Amino acid sequence: MLAPARKTILGLILAGSLLFAVGPAHAASCVTGATTTTCLFLYTGAAEDWIVPAGVTSAVFDVHGAQGGDFAPVSVLPGGFGGKGGRVQATLALTPGETLHLRVGGRGGDGFIEIDTGSGTRTVAGGFNGGGTNTFTCDACEINLGGSGGGSSDVRTSGDGLADRLLVAGGGGGAGFGSVTSDPGNGGNSANAAKSVTNGASTCSGGGPGTLVGPGAAGSGPGCSSGSPGAAGGLTGGGTSSMAAGGSGAGGGGYFGGGAGAAGPFGVSGGGGGSDYVDPSATNVTITDGFQSGTGAIIVTYANQPTAVTFASASATRTAKGILLRWRTGTEADLLGFHVYRSRGDTWQRITHSLLAAKRTVSGASYRFLDRTARRGVAYRYRIKAVHSDGTAAWLGPMRVA
Repeated sequence: MLAPARKTILGLILAGSLLFAVGPAHAASCVTGATTTTCLFLYTGAAEDWIVPAGVTSAVFDVHGAQGGDFAPVSVLPGGFGGKGGRVQATLALTPGETLHLRVGGRGGDGFIEIDTGSGTRTVAGGFNGGGTNTFTCDACEINLGGSGGGSSDVRTSGDGLADRLLVAGGGGGAGFGSVTSDPGNGGNSANAAKSVTNGASTCSGGGPGTLVGPGAAGSGPGCSSGSPGAAGGLTGGGTSSMAAGGSGAGGGGYFGGGAGAAGPFGVSGGGGGSDYVDPSATNVTITDGFQSGTGAIIVTYANQPTAVTFASASATRTAKGILLRWRTGTEADLLGFHVYRSRGDTWQRITHSLLAAKRTVSGASYRFLDRTARRGVAYRYRIKAVHSDGTAAWLGPMRVA
């Protein structure tokens, strides 16, 4: 249903001309260019708040989900690659001063095999923000754990319910170890099912993808053990794999999580990818599944707000025709114009009948106004009011004339 709205928007931004210095305590770093500001949010494993700057009423969001974990080849087992995270690009209308909550997905952990291990539990943790986790417990046995799911990246309003999501880029599913006949156990890309793995007459389907209306199904097949289906988006959205389906990949996080894969005697499939989501109010939407490797990212770009007027100089001089006011601005890109006020005591009176139009040049401009009604021998004070297009004002003065 989003297809009619999908348009290609201008590419963002991770180009060599912009260098982002990212510190460990704060994932976001902003770079201000000639016309726009770009903020990059990287993975930290925690939520990050972004307060919409003053004057900003819309921004372009470029949201990347995270990749699922891999499974390296072992002996005759081919292993597989974790599915790639999705990418959602869209423009959102904003309210200056509001707080948005951003979560950048973490990459899923890689799967592994342990032979003749002691008793205990092994875990491959899911990627932050919804990636499914794999867990296996046994006593002196071989432990097979598939890759865990990649976490989704999302933009939210105030809460953690599905209705609070504005944009979600799904995470990729974790990889299984494939089959001895060299079928890879690749995880599904965001919003995609994982490939089935076949060994002889036995076929174990991969985990199903999360969708806009529900979670992905767990993989299945004759003689195959299934993991769990996906769940609603959140911190535990991807389907998980446990002892019964050891070695299968877990599902990726998303608006709805992908399902975990299935495990047979000689073949194990990967998990499905989590689903993407775009709020119906968004515009200029582009969705790309299977885009992101590694951890996720969120990039926010908005137009720079015009600088308020600055005054460079001013003077008031008595002449034969009246009192001449001169002033010069340093910058005035967002300026409508000026009013002149005059006072003989404590009361100020506006003496301009209409707004003196600004020239609206970034480098500033020179102005003059002649007060022909000023009487000789009377001491006056003058103030100049600069009126911006948003209704705010700046004042210059007072200037005294004897």
